[in-house]
Amino acid sequence: MIGFDDEVTRLRQAVAEGIGSVSLDAVRAVAAVEAAAVRDLVAPHEVASMRRDNADVFATIDHHLDSVVDSVLDRIDQIDAYDWPGVCAVRSGIEHLMAWAAGAGPVTDVRRRALASLDAELRHAGVAFGPVQDAWRPAGIPPHHWWWWHPAVPSPALVAEHARLLTDARIACTPAGSSVHAMLQSIRAQLVFLEDAFATRATLAISEVNRLTIGVIAVREFEDTDPEYCDALTHVASLARARA
Repeated sequence: MIGFDDEVTRLRQAVAEGIGSVSLDAVRAVAAVEAAAVRDLVAPHEVASMRRDNADVFATIDHHLDSVVDSVLDRIDQIDAYDWPGVCAVRSGIEHLMAWAAGAGPVTDVRRRALASLDAELRHAGVAFGPVQDAWRPAGIPPHHWWWWHPAVPSPALVAEHARLLTDARIACTPAGSSVHAMLQSIRAQLVFLEDAFATRATLAISEVNRLTIGVIAVREFEDTDPEYCDALTHVASLARARA
């Protein structure tokens, strides 16, 4: 299996091989890097370091991102079921790039309209092709990347699993015996409980939901310092409330 560091190397190669433009392979490589980070339980500070160290690569891709979107829009009517996972990977790469660039300023109106058009086409294609099979969807894709599952939605158990993997990565780089380590272990125990409950039960007892603290902890501890993790936890908490 190709690991996180290997995916980063492939990303840099994909960008370096572009001559005056960025290929769809480079954007797909962004999605592969981020999925591998989740799958391989890479520590958050290592992911952040990777993004800083490869800022030149991401800036190059972002510079050509509008043409990438236009290219997908031009081709999407001609794809078949075998092309569909690759298109979803491009959209995931775009989503990651947009999230990283969020602090650099607002999205331009041109790009916003192009993405809206692309997402409309993805919804149409998703109805035709159906959700991407598990075997063709890279482990570690965030559940909020809806195009992989459209017209269905990712299972609540998968959402909880994704949050648990993010938690495991944070536990692995936190000193044992510290208050943060204990907090993360508590979060993990709640996520393990919810993974099982979501997979085996249609409803949760109100008393069970009331004992959950992951939503409160997420907002209090991680909203400012680790927003990706915060979003994953609050998503799981909202699904638990909806099951009560």
